[in-house]
Amino acid sequence: MAASVVLMGAALAFFAAGCAPSKPEAPTTGASKGRSVGVTAGQPTSADNLNAAKPAIKKTCDIPPPALSAPTSTNAEGKEYKYPASKIFTSSQAIPKLWAEARKWAPDAKIRGGYRGNGAAFTTTDPKDRAHYGSARGAEWAWSATFYSPSKKEEVYLAYIDEEAGGSIPQAVREETFQADEKSPPSIYAEHEDMLDSCVVYGLAKAAGFDDQANYHIYMTGDTRSASKYPGRKTWVVEERSRTDTDGGKEILGKVVNTYLFDAITGELLEKVAGRTYSF
Repeated sequence: MAASVVLMGAALAFFAAGCAPSKPEAPTTGASKGRSVGVTAGQPTSADNLNAAKPAIKKTCDIPPPALSAPTSTNAEGKEYKYPASKIFTSSQAIPKLWAEARKWAPDAKIRGGYRGNGAAFTTTDPKDRAHYGSARGAEWAWSATFYSPSKKEEVYLAYIDEEAGGSIPQAVREETFQADEKSPPSIYAEHEDMLDSCVVYGLAKAAGFDDQANYHIYMTGDTRSASKYPGRKTWVVEERSRTDTDGGKEILGKVVNTYLFDAITGELLEKVAGRTYSF
């Protein structure tokens, strides 16, 4: 139990550092904001090419990811690091656990935004020694989401790690935020059973050019990057981040190499953008 508490605390700090909802920053230098990779005038986008003649997709993986992450990790420089093997989960395994914990906290709990999944990163003073661990084929060490309760007028940030769900101390929601929440339609991600499992999305990203030797993945859904262009459409956003390049220390979780946007129901690759984008 003590180890789990330590892990949970580390996870909350990890998410707060790089994955918790925050105000947009300036785009990463060199990112092609809002442009699909490989697009030229008069030709289909790379997404069109990659989606051509695809059969109907299964919601879950034929071969599930391992239950434990590898006890070693090799970074892009070929250096090997050893870690304790971590329990890892796909989105379809973890998301119901988040909801169970949220409803235990407040029966009327609602989700704000969507879900996030991450492994973890080992960072040293030398960025070339960075190594990512705690994930395999779309299964992740930690899954998280933010929930709020209309009756309590509070919100809480929850994470599911090592088969335990827990999170931050509930915080009061400001009245203007509460009123905005109540006037807004429920998050489309409140219903999640129809979404492709994260292990399936991992396979789609690999087919679209994701390099899991030099880079690693972060899954995110329900953020504002896709909502304006694809309103009412559930999507998986996958950030492909460098295992070693921190962009001069500006990206503690690794520089974003590519950002992929998939339809979370059909698996269609909607866009692939070089670098980070805040708006598709």
